[in-house]
Amino acid sequence: MKIYIHRETGLVTAAIPATTALQSLAAVLGSTLFLDCVFHDGTNAVELASGATGVFVAKADKQYSASSLVQALTWTKASAPEDGYRFTMRPVGADLVTLLANLDTVPLMAQIVWTEGGVERKTPKLSLVVGNAVYREDELTTESPSDAWPLPADLVTQEQLAAAVAGFSGDVVIGDKTLTFTNGLLKTIA
Repeated sequence: MKIYIHRETGLVTAAIPATTALQSLAAVLGSTLFLDCVFHDGTNAVELASGATGVFVAKADKQYSASSLVQALTWTKASAPEDGYRFTMRPVGADLVTLLANLDTVPLMAQIVWTEGGVERKTPKLSLVVGNAVYREDELTTESPSDAWPLPADLVTQEQLAAAVAGFSGDVVIGDKTLTFTNGLLKTIA
């Protein structure tokens, strides 16, 4: 995802000449988010001074003194100004999972802070909307769904079972139970 940040004002937009502030960013629980921040002077992409640093932090809405739920404390500078500075983050963690619970999404408040030449600047507050994930890394999964459930053609009907045991007399052991049949009829379970 690429966003554009005015170097002096911190205004975040979807394009360089735009003046309408970008309101939200989107991420999915457990999925890696690449956020490319392109700085500009209102007209052209610009490169920050050598040694500029940046952080991205997202917290629960209106929980300013709480710990961050999503963060990237460093960025990677691209070779061209129009490619910007990349934050790589992965929205995970027990607190975020608890906050999401059974909701489809949860909006977090987010902000980008950068320091250039000893001067710190910040973007206005953004919304980072984190979508819940259906698949969780810690859940058990069936590697082959066909192993978990027999196909309809593999099921035995009651009629087929009755025909197969017609006239059968004897014991069938299933687990810790013994089924006793006489002439195809179940007589006892022990």
